[in-house]
Amino acid sequence: MSAFPEVMEVPVLSTTHITRADSDLIGNLVHEDPDKLPFVVVPWLDYGWVFHIPEDDFEETLREWSALGVSDSFIKVLQLAQGQGFAFVRLDSAGPKCLIEGLDLHEW
Repeated sequence: MSAFPEVMEVPVLSTTHITRADSDLIGNLVHEDPDKLPFVVVPWLDYGWVFHIPEDDFEETLREWSALGVSDSFIKVLQLAQGQGFAFVRLDSAGPKCLIEGLDLHEW
């Protein structure tokens, strides 16, 4: 049992569920122009990111991400996490590389 009154769960997915172009775009925005990001994105060491999944205006947030040029694969990750009630999702290059229903898998 934890000494903390509340513990948050964060699903971890491999970055292979997004495209290499998504990875490059997100990495550049996080490090060079974070004000353009639709919501909080925290770098996870050198291996990926933790994305906040907003409860309010989620569809608008998806449109903002799309306008930045991310793929449908990335949008599907956010939709799956939000649909399952998570407030955050972590994409990690060392995360589990497995088939997940509804998500794409890219070899890069």
